[in-house]
Amino acid sequence: LSWWLLFPLLASVYGFSQAQAKTADNFFLGFPSYWNVVAAYLYWLQPPVWFSLGLITLLALLTFVPSFYLYPSRGGPFSKLTNLLCLFWGVALILIVARFFEDARFLIWTSLAFPIYYFALSWAITFQRWIGKRRQSTGPGHRLSKSTSETSISED
Repeated sequence: LSWWLLFPLLASVYGFSQAQAKTADNFFLGFPSYWNVVAAYLYWLQPPVWFSLGLITLLALLTFVPSFYLYPSRGGPFSKLTNLLCLFWGVALILIVARFFEDARFLIWTSLAFPIYYFALSWAITFQRWIGKRRQSTGPGHRLSKSTSETSISED
């Protein structure tokens, strides 16, 4: 099954080759190459193979979706909170890797809260922007006109 690892590799190649991988307002565009984080949690939690393959495939595909992911070291919304949570997350990861606790399962599961927060907040912002863009394109001053072959938006 190791050939499945081509998905994140190719997604990373694509992501790193994009000149516009970062937006002007300090977001990553498309899933950023956080494969080391994904690999660490898959190693620690050892979920079923089908789940691991599904997650890897989903995240690789999200590299190509024009979605917005927080880039907290560059400022932007929620950067202070995200950086503070990242600090706690980093300490938790150090404790896990250093095997500070004999049984680190609780700490591993607890530390997973930060990647979930990051992903959920990034997607909340993405949906907000997508909905805002849709409203702008269909708001006042715009009329939907439908011809037999295509749908287009024209200004009044």
